[in-house]
Amino acid sequence: MLGAMTVPVPVLTPQGGVRTAKGSVLFMHGFTQSPKAYTKLLQGLADAGFFVLAPSPPWSLNLNIPYQRF
Repeated sequence: MLGAMTVPVPVLTPQGGVRTAKGSVLFMHGFTQSPKAYTKLLQGLADAGFFVLAPSPPWSLNLNIPYQRF
């Protein structure tokens, strides 16, 4: 079992706020990337009326952590 950890979650809201959102988007970035690499895409989703969450788990940016291929 993993211990507790803090995961940064950038949040972008539509112009009219959360109550006017068309829906929610949970965006997970690509391997070795961060949400910053997708700023235009994420802002575009918010501008289109979506509430956007883009978590960035700490292990996703660490190239020294081994991973398995399936």
